[in-house]
Amino acid sequence: MEKKEPLLDETGKPIPQLDKNIKPDYKEHPFAFFPQEHRLIFETKIRPNAMLKLIQGLVNNINFSDTVTLILEQVRETIELIKGLRSIEKLNIQVSLPNGDSFRETIMKKIEDTKNRNIHKTSFQYTSIPKTGIVLDDDTIDWIDLSASYGSTTATGKMLDNKKKTISTMNKPLTEKVEITLGSFLLTAKEFLLKIVNRLK
Repeated sequence: MEKKEPLLDETGKPIPQLDKNIKPDYKEHPFAFFPQEHRLIFETKIRPNAMLKLIQGLVNNINFSDTVTLILEQVRETIELIKGLRSIEKLNIQVSLPNGDSFRETIMKKIEDTKNRNIHKTSFQYTSIPKTGIVLDDDTIDWIDLSASYGSTTATGKMLDNKKKTISTMNKPLTEKVEITLGSFLLTAKEFLLKIVNRLK
């Protein structure tokens, strides 16, 4: 062993050794991928952000002809809290344009126009006039809704009780606690996907 000689089996043949990248704590994470909707739904007990980094590492080792952007689906309720602020002093919206999906017509027009300008990522930063508030018109709301699935939105403003607060969708991934078996995982994933897609229409 001190000379690092290979281990031999009973017949005297070398025993195959595990590669360095194979570790003894092997784990399985059931998942379902829906190409048309560009959604990967997975069952796991680890943090979603950790899973995102794991998948990003796998993607980085593959040469794609187009840009691949991975984003965690955001909690929809956070978007509604932002739109429900009594007044908004600062608003930051970041969006990585999707490759697919079916959105309402006004959002699809924004995606098409932006892509025609060869833009993959876009962001908006707004600051209100002092003692006023940013007006959320239909255009801004479209971008906020799109950011729920393909980016992030952060807003600083006053709640209904006049208290100042900053609300952000960042680091608030969409999760759902369900009791399932492997046999019913695909069905559960399809139901979850339907909820996600329907909320954007």
